[in-house]
Amino acid sequence: KKGLSYYEAQFEHCNSTLVMDSTAAMIRYPRRVRELYEQHGSTNSVKFIFTIRDPGRREVSLYQYMARECINGTNVKSKFCRSGQPLPLEQYIANIVSQFEYNQLDRVYGLYARYLKVWFEIWDRKQILLVSHEEMETNPIDFADRIHKFLAISGQPQEFPPVHDYALEE
Repeated sequence: KKGLSYYEAQFEHCNSTLVMDSTAAMIRYPRRVRELYEQHGSTNSVKFIFTIRDPGRREVSLYQYMARECINGTNVKSKFCRSGQPLPLEQYIANIVSQFEYNQLDRVYGLYARYLKVWFEIWDRKQILLVSHEEMETNPIDFADRIHKFLAISGQPQEFPPVHDYALEE
């Protein structure tokens, strides 16, 4: 919506051919992303890495994030919040998750296959790498090595700092 010049300005400080953007919502708009890179003339050089999470852990993590936002007062108008307190998990599941129609749940919370199907239709498969969040947690060196190979980065990958997964909290 903001146009190519806006996005180019966000990366003016980069003096490398490797530029990264981490925008989770991008997965829902593959055609817009394609148009942006076509305008820039760089559709052949771009690569995409999608980190896929286990749906159950993702849902719990989202709940815990929204609960913290409610408690901190940064998202009190959310459906997750009642009088400044987060809904208990049982109410969240009963009142929010279970009320979504299939397509609405898919659109809001994301079932990856629906979106990735379009990505694979409009981009060369060699430009897309799928990695799992769980792989990053359990085998970070191999995870980083896969990314290095995909991006054709030389050198040995370094181990990532520990990942905080809110889905594992009680």
